[in-house]
Amino acid sequence: DIIDHLYNIKKYMYLLERVLDKNDRVAVTEIQKLKEYEETLLNKAISDNLFYDCQALTNITIPAGVTSIGSRAFISCSRLSCIHLPDGLKTIGESAFYYCNQLYTIDIPDGVTYIGSNVFASCRKLTDVTLPESVISIGDKAFYMCSALESIDIPTGVTTSRSEERRVGKECRS
Repeated sequence: DIIDHLYNIKKYMYLLERVLDKNDRVAVTEIQKLKEYEETLLNKAISDNLFYDCQALTNITIPAGVTSIGSRAFISCSRLSCIHLPDGLKTIGESAFYYCNQLYTIDIPDGVTYIGSNVFASCRKLTDVTLPESVISIGDKAFYMCSALESIDIPTGVTTSRSEERRVGKECRS
């Protein structure tokens, strides 16, 4: 599955390099990010800051085999509206999807045990979150400023102090 995904990335990079103006800073940045993404997939992890402020990214399917998403991996991808996370994913790092303000739903797969601080903070259109029972740790303010999110069902096995539990979704609509 990762091999197929890498092949598609290579095809896309080839097309971008052929069609886009080399002086177009955004296009060059997108190609660089795709090359980094290709490298990170081989390590079965989305590295820290990989798609930081990637304005062209609107949706992504993380391929099977990836076990972790690094800190700030998709931070400020303001057009990202849809992301598909793979089975086998274990951890989602701090602020991984911070300020992805077009993201409206997230289905975290069974097997994820750790969700870092501020992971979905300021995802103002986020309305639906599914947390599996496998989650044992949710960082502080994971859903902070998710004003469209009405409620979060926190799995019974999550280990947080009572004050942390209240702050997980601080400022969610009630």
